[in-house]
Amino acid sequence: MTYKCTLITRSVALAGGTAVWLYLWLLTKPPGLPGREFQQLWLGAEAILAGESPYSQHVQQQMFQIYGEWGRHGLPYPVPALLAILPAALLPASVAIAVMLVGSLIGIAAVVFLHPSWWRQVLIPLLFLPVLRAAGLGQPSLLWVALAVLLVLALQRRWLMVAGFCLAVLPAKPQTGLVIAVVGGLYALRSDRAVLGWFLAWVMVLWGGAFVLVPNWVVVCLDSIIKYRSMYSSVLLLPFGLLIVLASFRLPWWAIASAAQVVLFPIQDLYGALPLVLAWAAIGGPIAWLGVGLSWGWALAAGLSFSWKLWLCILLPYGIAASWQSVSAYREDRALRLEPHGTQASNA
Repeated sequence: MTYKCTLITRSVALAGGTAVWLYLWLLTKPPGLPGREFQQLWLGAEAILAGESPYSQHVQQQMFQIYGEWGRHGLPYPVPALLAILPAALLPASVAIAVMLVGSLIGIAAVVFLHPSWWRQVLIPLLFLPVLRAAGLGQPSLLWVALAVLLVLALQRRWLMVAGFCLAVLPAKPQTGLVIAVVGGLYALRSDRAVLGWFLAWVMVLWGGAFVLVPNWVVVCLDSIIKYRSMYSSVLLLPFGLLIVLASFRLPWWAIASAAQVVLFPIQDLYGALPLVLAWAAIGGPIAWLGVGLSWGWALAAGLSFSWKLWLCILLPYGIAASWQSVSAYREDRALRLEPHGTQASNA
C-alpha cells in the first residue's frame, strides 16, 4: 500500500512538472528562431525512410528553408541518432516535434525516481534554467539528457534492454552523452555484465545499420559539424572545470559523469549545461533548490560575458553545493568507521 501511494505521488509530481514545462515552453520560444531544433532530427529520419541520404542536397535545402542562414551548415547529427528516433518520422513534423519534446521533458522529470526521498529532487528540473532554455529552443539535448536519466534508472532496476539501448544511443551526441555513456558502460561492466550483451546488439542495429544505409555518413556528418562549429563561438571550461568534477567525488557515479560531461566539452549556449540536472538531483534538498534557483541570475547578469555568466550562475553554485555534500558524506563515513572503536574503548 505504501509503495502504491509513493508511486502515485511521484507520478502526480511527474505529470504536474511536465504540465508546467509545457506551459512555459509555449511562452518561451526565442523570437529569432524560425523552427524548433527537434525538426532537424525529424528531417533526417524522414529522409532515411524515403531511402535518401540525410545529408543530401534536398535535406540541406529544407534546412535552409526552415532555419534560414542558421541552417546552412546542413544536418549536424549522425545517422545512428536518426535511426534511434526513426518511428517519429512516421508522424507529421509538428506532431513528431511535440512528441519528442514531451517525451524528453517527462524523461528529465524522472530524476524524481533516482532517490527514495523523491521530494528532494522534484523542484530541481523545474527551477534549473538550462532546462527551460533547451525547451524553448526545442533542443535535442533534452532528449539525450532524458536518455541519461533513463540509463541510470535502467541500471538501478536491471532493465537490461533499455540500458543497452541508452548506452548505444548516448554517444551519438558526444557533447551531451558520450562521457555519461562511457562511465555508465564501465559501471555496467563491473555491476551487471548482462547489459553489455544488449549494448552490443543495439550497436549492431544502430551503428552497423548506419553504415549499411549511408556508407559515407561519418565523413559527411563531420563536415556538417565542422561548418556548424565555425558559425558559433564557444567557451572552453578546462582546466578549471575539472575542479567541478573533483568537487563531486562523493556523489554517485552518474553525478560525477554528468559534471564531467559538461566541463569536458566546449559550451556555446546555456543548454550546454543541461546534464548538470542529473548532478543536482544527486545532491537534492533545499541546498539543490537554492543552487538551481541561482541559475536565474543569468537574466540579471546581462552586462557580463557568456563565460562569466556560466561560471557565476551555473558552475560555481554547483561546485559549492557538491563540495559541501561530498565533505559531509566523507565526515559521516569516517564517523561510522570510527564508531565501533569508540564503543569498544568506552566499554573497557
